[in-house]
Amino acid sequence: MRGGEAPKYNEKWEAFLPALEGKIPLKIHCEQFDMMTAIEAAKKYGCRLTIEHAWSAKDFLDELAESGADINYGPVGVPTGFGELTGADLLDAALLDQKGVNVSLISDSPILSEEVLLIQAGEVVRNGVSPERALRMITINPAKALGVEDRVGSLEVGKDGDVVLFTAMPTKEVSAQLKYTIIEGKVVYSSAERS
Repeated sequence: MRGGEAPKYNEKWEAFLPALEGKIPLKIHCEQFDMMTAIEAAKKYGCRLTIEHAWSAKDFLDELAESGADINYGPVGVPTGFGELTGADLLDAALLDQKGVNVSLISDSPILSEEVLLIQAGEVVRNGVSPERALRMITINPAKALGVEDRVGSLEVGKDGDVVLFTAMPTKEVSAQLKYTIIEGKVVYSSAERS
């Protein structure tokens, strides 16, 4: 460093380096009013951005689409407060998808259990998204948001192959039952063994 001592080590600032270097996305947890600030911060520092929650995203559809941010929407069904802690509506996820935004659905586990993802995906279908696109919101889309789509998120040769099999398309049929869970090629759950 020219003209003096190097600044003291600051672990909070150090944690930002991977995002500033583009190695990981800048993940900003925000609802309504902070989304525009998140977009501006990411733009200022040249970071790839994911926004977690994004409640009331319908008020900022064009800005979110233009920003290139990945949106990890939800969860819907948690107790909300007042002001910016309102406005959770899965119609937002459908509208973002229509705008070409990479949208994932989140449970905020352990706030809500992971099972709520299928319920939320079904609600997105009720809001006009195809069952296949809704399924992408809980498989490949989150993998893309994390930058790990080359390893997980879809069934392809060479990818990690953890799979769940249902009796029907779970984003289309509310009666779909989980039959098998397969992790690293081994059946770790079978509904037949549980009955």
